Amino acid sequence: MTFAQSATTYIASNILLCLAFILILSTTIILKITGKPLLHQIQLKLQYFIIAMVIGITAIHPFIPQRDIFKPFAKVWVAESGKNFVKNYSLSGVQGYISSSANSSKMFEVSSIGVLIIGIAFLLFILSSVKLVLDLRRLLQIRSHGYLVRKIYQLRIYVSNEIQVPFSFWVPGQKNVVIPESLVGKPEYRIAILHEIHHHRQSDTKWVYLLWGLRLFFIANPIVYFWSRWVAEIQEFACDEALVGHQKVESLAYANCLVQVAQSALNQEPQPICATGLMFLVDRKILKRRIVTMLDQKKSKLGWRLALPIGAAIVAVLSVTAYASQGLIQDRRVSLSQAQEMGRVAEKTSEFPIVVNERVLKWLNYFMGTPDGREKVKAALTRMENYRGVIEKKLEEYQLPNELMAIPLIESGYRNLEPSENPIRAAGLWQFIASTAHNFGLRVDDEVDERLTIELASDAAIRYLLGNKLRFNDWQLSTLAYNAGENAVQEVMNKTESRDPWVLIRSGQLSSETTEYLPKLMAAILVMKNPNFIQ
Repeated sequence: MTFAQSATTYIASNILLCLAFILILSTTIILKITGKPLLHQIQLKLQYFIIAMVIGITAIHPFIPQRDIFKPFAKVWVAESGKNFVKNYSLSGVQGYISSSANSSKMFEVSSIGVLIIGIAFLLFILSSVKLVLDLRRLLQIRSHGYLVRKIYQLRIYVSNEIQVPFSFWVPGQKNVVIPESLVGKPEYRIAILHEIHHHRQSDTKWVYLLWGLRLFFIANPIVYFWSRWVAEIQEFACDEALVGHQKVESLAYANCLVQVAQSALNQEPQPICATGLMFLVDRKILKRRIVTMLDQKKSKLGWRLALPIGAAIVAVLSVTAYASQGLIQDRRVSLSQAQEMGRVAEKTSEFPIVVNERVLKWLNYFMGTPDGREKVKAALTRMENYRGVIEKKLEEYQLPNELMAIPLIESGYRNLEPSENPIRAAGLWQFIASTAHNFGLRVDDEVDERLTIELASDAAIRYLLGNKLRFNDWQLSTLAYNAGENAVQEVMNKTESRDPWVLIRSGQLSSETTEYLPKLMAAILVMKNPNFIQ
């Protein structure tokens, strides 16, 4: 996965997290205002479901087809500009330049940003992992110093004199409940055990690890911290509701147990991040709300009939958002697989031999992967429409392939250039030098320059290409000869004893300009045949 894909997925996942939190929070508030809140046990399962959907959609996000629905937040380029394209050309996923849409002229190296982000993420991961390991070690120490009072399959209940409040935690193959020794023999002992066992039944002790992982992944997003605290709060309300609602515990006795545990919690050390328990959030003044909620059984609370459509609606909104967010960071670089796909599209309607290789890929990235290169080729394609009728008519007249319209694209960018605009004094769309123009019947003197007359120059250029085709019987060799001259191409063919134009190019016998000419032309044909790629 490239830097752009990784960055887009991470930004999109943060957007999905925030959106999911806002949707479920607003829904909860509306239901509460209307006097029809969901059961806390249903709320908790709905929270888990939505969080799981955020994770799932994030996981498949890189594989969602990209659609440029909104203006991109940033773009990744092969090089800062066409001027230093050759020096900075690389298709490595960690190399390139990124610019924001707000300031496209300011570029940052992708590799530098990537190294910084990876470094920070790795450091945070190490620190968080150390925190988790230390907390687990502390929990296991407390458990080992206590004594086992009951074992039921994976469930183990311990009593410890090192703690003041009960808690529960999960490790693979074990569901642990630890009760303070001070509660043994009291009515609160049974209530505390039932409460902690229910945390295991709700899978709270497993979800706490996932919530910890989310805090690590969304390290700079405050929403994940608020949501984690909210989920932990609902976990407690759901346990209260289940125990009192199913009449496993008498409500007044349960409320008294909460008060006593809250008093004990004042002297308790901070709770490890991988544990749940009765003492959670007592310091945040939810104790009163918990007691009031469990004693007030008259409120009408709704269940799955409402939760299912709410969950489905939120997932639908998240899915649409994920689809729309694919273009947040657009990677303007062209990969080999993308170039090959462009080649397959071009071949369907092409009479010209289509070749896609590393040299062609390089020029595709110049045309599409540099800011100024992209703007130039877009402008040239726009200008091409002004001359399409004249040139297509000539190509049809001589029965030549339409792909030859790409020649003025790379010669002049479809600008009818004066001789003074070129150091070798070439002129017109087709960039004829004076001697070649004379050979094909064009008048070039101090009074008239027919190289600037579109119809005459196009006719001459097409006759030149046709003559090369009749000589070499190969369109690629013919276009090489258009740039280098037919005698120069024939000489290299004789030396290399090859008719393969790419062998001639790799031989080093041609000028540097001619060596790049055919790959550049091939890239221009691919762009011309795939206009959607350049939008």
